[in-house]
Amino acid sequence: MSLSDWAFLYTATRGGEGAASKSSTVRFMMSLEDAQKWCSSDMSCGTLYGTPWAYFFTSVENYCNCHWGQLRGCTLDMRKVNDNGKYDDKIKSLGLKKYNKQEMKEILKAYGIDVLI
Repeated sequence: MSLSDWAFLYTATRGGEGAASKSSTVRFMMSLEDAQKWCSSDMSCGTLYGTPWAYFFTSVENYCNCHWGQLRGCTLDMRKVNDNGKYDDKIKSLGLKKYNKQEMKEILKAYGIDVLI
């Protein structure tokens, strides 16, 4: 697999009238194919306190090029990211695989990307 076959997933809200949309940092990683399926699922979105939100993805390759302008030698800081596993059962119910911070660190190491956890 190449970096374009992996995806980082994050959440974003849609702002209401006059309010800006907001997005989270990377929450976890999936294969690009699984990310497309997860983000297409009705289980990957909702409303919290009246604000619509949803999961989105970008390929790891696009993320690295956007943030660092290169694919090797990047450092992704995941130390403040806490995944409570709230959606794990829903992801599994669709037959999809989510990779947590530790797994992400091991996978991306082979591509020259350091993940701080």
